[in-house]
Amino acid sequence: MASKIDLESDETRKLTFALSLLSAVLYAIRLNATRTVGFGDSEALYACYALHPAAAYLDHPGLIGVIARLIGSGTAPSPEAAHTITSLLATAVPWIGVGAARALGATRKGAALCGIALAATPEIAIGLFAMTPDLPLAIGWLGALACAGAALRSDPKSFRASACFLTAGLLAGIASTAKITGLLLLVALAWTYASNKDVRRERWPWAGIALGLFAFSPVVLFEIHNKNPMLRHRLVD
Repeated sequence: MASKIDLESDETRKLTFALSLLSAVLYAIRLNATRTVGFGDSEALYACYALHPAAAYLDHPGLIGVIARLIGSGTAPSPEAAHTITSLLATAVPWIGVGAARALGATRKGAALCGIALAATPEIAIGLFAMTPDLPLAIGWLGALACAGAALRSDPKSFRASACFLTAGLLAGIASTAKITGLLLLVALAWTYASNKDVRRERWPWAGIALGLFAFSPVVLFEIHNKNPMLRHRLVD
């Protein structure tokens, strides 16, 4: 039994080292690319969002515009400044996935494999280098799963569970302000809470959902005030 545990620990260390090495290599490649890669067409659009602050736009909710404006210190950022930040955040995403996997009950080995899969997937390894809504969506989504997993594996009445339920709802709401598909995560969380008889009687899971909806409410108010341009664009036009 001891030798089996030692073997599994050794394999886990090797996988963690592989993920660390992969992350370092990808980060170096991304940093090098910041000096030569300009904005793609979508990134140029989101840089324009920074010049015209709003809760939502025709294509997406407004979080990416807020991020672009922060990177640009109140105006549109340069491609190099934007990609310097996105390089760092994209490198962190697989590690957030590792944390989410652990919080949801995966072994250390399984969590490391999850991180490697995330890091090696082209849509993430390459795609998240860009300044697009997908990057904050991925961070908010995985962070919400990590917090919800930690809450559901704790005593529902504990302070840890309460804090994690609140944070999970807030992160899901923030993910929704990055990309409208984040709302599906809020629905999934609510369904999960309602399906657990010990959880559904507690106030904090629902307070977290309410917090997430509050974070998304500026998008709803913007849409109503402007006769639902994003909704029409996505579902009608």
